[in-house]
Amino acid sequence: MIPWAVFSAINGDINLGIAIIVLLIIMSIVRQVLEPKLVSKNIGIHPIFTLIAMYTGFKIIGIIRTINRTYYFNYFQKYIC
Repeated sequence: MIPWAVFSAINGDINLGIAIIVLLIIMSIVRQVLEPKLVSKNIGIHPIFTLIAMYTGFKIIGIIRTINRTYYFNYFQKYIC
């Protein structure tokens, strides 16, 4: 949505660009607040546990990606240099 807002503002429709940015902010806030509640309601656990699980999952995925990047970088660096 950001490229759309920038494109609209550049083309002279600044009101549309601002409206898109405001809509993006509202959508992000609502998603951050409602998503854990909806997920926990469907699963049947407390929303705070859902938030903790989501946060932990994102951190674990980040660690795994970092390890993979480091491994592949070191692996290919041996053959390049």
